[in-house]
Amino acid sequence: MKNPKTTSDAAALLNTKTSTRDTPSEQDAKHRANASRIALLFVSVVCGCQSQEDADLAKRLHTQRLRTESQSISDAIAPKDYPSNWLGTRTTTVAPGVHAFGDLQPSAAFAIESSEGVILIDTGLDENATRLRELFFSVQLRLEDVRYVLLTHAHYDHVFGANKVHEVSNAVVCAGAEDYKVLSSADRFALFSLFPKTEFSGNPIRVDRQLHDGDVIESGDVTVRVIGCPGHTPGSMCYLVEKEGQRIMFAGDVIASLNFGPATYPVHISPRYRGNAVAYLETINRLLQMEPPDLLLTGHPRQQTRSESIRIDSKKWKELLEPAKQELQIAVDRQNSDGPDFLDGVPKQIEKGLYYFGELDGIAVYGLIRSDRFVVFNAPGGDRFADFLKAQCKTLQLDYRTPDMVLLTSNTETHSSGLKSLAGVSQVVTPQLPVTSAESSSTKIDLYEEDSKQFADLAIDSLSISHAGMPALAFRFSVKKKQVLVTPSVPRNIGLWWVTRRNGRTKRSFVEPQTSELKQELTASSQRVKDYLDSLQKLSEFRPDIWLPTLPRTGQNANVYDQQWSLTLDANRDAVTHLIDSTE
Repeated sequence: MKNPKTTSDAAALLNTKTSTRDTPSEQDAKHRANASRIALLFVSVVCGCQSQEDADLAKRLHTQRLRTESQSISDAIAPKDYPSNWLGTRTTTVAPGVHAFGDLQPSAAFAIESSEGVILIDTGLDENATRLRELFFSVQLRLEDVRYVLLTHAHYDHVFGANKVHEVSNAVVCAGAEDYKVLSSADRFALFSLFPKTEFSGNPIRVDRQLHDGDVIESGDVTVRVIGCPGHTPGSMCYLVEKEGQRIMFAGDVIASLNFGPATYPVHISPRYRGNAVAYLETINRLLQMEPPDLLLTGHPRQQTRSESIRIDSKKWKELLEPAKQELQIAVDRQNSDGPDFLDGVPKQIEKGLYYFGELDGIAVYGLIRSDRFVVFNAPGGDRFADFLKAQCKTLQLDYRTPDMVLLTSNTETHSSGLKSLAGVSQVVTPQLPVTSAESSSTKIDLYEEDSKQFADLAIDSLSISHAGMPALAFRFSVKKKQVLVTPSVPRNIGLWWVTRRNGRTKRSFVEPQTSELKQELTASSQRVKDYLDSLQKLSEFRPDIWLPTLPRTGQNANVYDQQWSLTLDANRDAVTHLIDSTE
């Protein structure tokens, strides 16, 4: 049965007009108040408090608002009346018909009203788009009115809501062609990168149109120009929107925030995460040659610690991009000089005579050819180890022979079980007798319990440390004047560093689940934590140029630059220090 009060409220809303004598701010306030009252009608219908007739009336009111009221608000409020500064944690209307949803975490989304519907830039990480729907409501919009969804790149926090938005609106979902495969196959590894997993059904992300650099999307009175910006991911896109005389750039993570600038971290981690230093450098150079946009809206405004001006001039444009250009140029130069030696499971030569064979059962295996002797670090995999070595040597175009020496960073089964597959190994170096001894009676087992033992003919030093209550060994040697350090499961590569472009300050975040795994291993006793910290202290005396960890969990670069080693040790200390009190 029709609710008379609802009907009368609705009729009043239909007839409400703003006075021409009202100021722009007053007109805007009246329109928003009316829209909020309309929103209440929707809420009451959803809650079952109103009739279907009321629901139809509320829908008609909302449709009318989309067609007429947004335009009247835009006409009434000049661009100068919109905020030039934005605290990225808040939802704000930043320009006529342009809404920035800073309340989403960790990345933002943006809605642009056009005469033919709403254009949505990115969709957040919630597959149900619940919070996104609420934020649409807060600016008097509906997901049902989205005509286009433009995804900036294929990372989970920007794309997971796309299917739901399409489901309710039949919007055309668009993404960069080079990111299409990851989205359409729901490649979890690529979608999540280094970051913690959120709830995800695993459904493919719908893409109706693959975009290329130079494409143009028209939606009534709004024009969107597509700018291909590879580097963060191969299919990263910036969208330059032309609306009511303003040029507004939506940069995604190509420029992640006004504090940190471009999100260059993917070029410093394994290529399997799809970052590319050369491509990113070309992107930054191209952006620097462009005329700056009038407004810049970034992918992670929550990184901002204070309100920032989104209005861009040539000076601010260069201040944002030039530091990233310098960083990327250094990364490209180093990769050209030292090689992109990422420990990502793909066998490779790191330096002449020094090889990464990949991983077997999660344990990294390295090889050194010196003085015509073949030395292997770690022997995992049980009976499969010899065949693994043969296959990896073939990939690297090396003639295989049984190793002359095996150096174990740990005597545990995970590190030593492959010894039994090797016949003819003359020497095994281990911190304790291996759990699985070599089957050949001719194998010499050397136990090294003191620091700084050296194998004179190979110039390899050993360092006795411990982890998780077990003795362990690190090994140090040099190749082409570079100091090489092979370590057991201490330390771990658990830190990710973000540099604030403006002041050069570094902010660290911890990589998961690696950090939690380490803490869990150490919580058995306070002695384990103390041993781990003691090992970190011993390792702090080294300054490796090449770090070869037993557990390269993030496919890290073997080459160590600048303060990376000390920062890594600090991250490990900070992650575990508090565990002493909790385990006593």
